[in-house]
Amino acid sequence: MEENRKTGHLEELEHKHWYDISSDEPNVMHWNIIDDAGKKIGVVKDLLFDREAKRARYLITNLKDGMLEKHIRVLVPVGRARLNKADKRIILPAVSLQQLNRLPEYKGVESLTSRDEQTIRDVFSENEPDKNAQVHDREQFYEHDDFKEEQYLGKS
Repeated sequence: MEENRKTGHLEELEHKHWYDISSDEPNVMHWNIIDDAGKKIGVVKDLLFDREAKRARYLITNLKDGMLEKHIRVLVPVGRARLNKADKRIILPAVSLQQLNRLPEYKGVESLTSRDEQTIRDVFSENEPDKNAQVHDREQFYEHDDFKEEQYLGKS
């Protein structure tokens, strides 16, 4: 894997005028993110969008100060999140505080590298057998369940 290669294909959605969230997808900006027990983890600040594939890849999340050891922004793959449209919340099932604390800080899309993306996927997939991504093939990388919008949107 090319560890320091900038991703280049991802953009923050908030400032993009060319993309509109479709009518069947809610605008999740500023929704609370909770764990399985209903405890607040953080808030959605934005989405990272793959302009080539025209798909959301990550939630940009501001972790809540106090519950965690740090108050920073991190990326959560959309396939790890579940929308609760009725309550306007996002649930991160089976996510531990230890995992959240190991996520790299998100400092902006311009500094995001393929190594950062692999680290994020490894943190969430630590108990899963698939950890064999030695070469960063973008199409293959995003085929992982962590990036399936259908799960996030509740369409699977």
